[in-house]
Amino acid sequence: MDGTTLSMPDTPANQREYPQPAVQGPGLGFPIARAVVVFCRATGAVLDAVLARCHGGVGPGL
Repeated sequence: MDGTTLSMPDTPANQREYPQPAVQGPGLGFPIARAVVVFCRATGAVLDAVLARCHGGVGPGL
């Protein structure tokens, strides 16, 4: 399993679906999504993937 965050274009549709984290001031930064992928250890195939809103802070340990 692995995860990451993705910075998205600052469009009204992305702001509605992936709002900026509360730690960012209004009008600053870009919408952020979290992605998590589950891999097969034997083949490296992607078994499942999820893209969702980023809740909380961003960066290491948050």
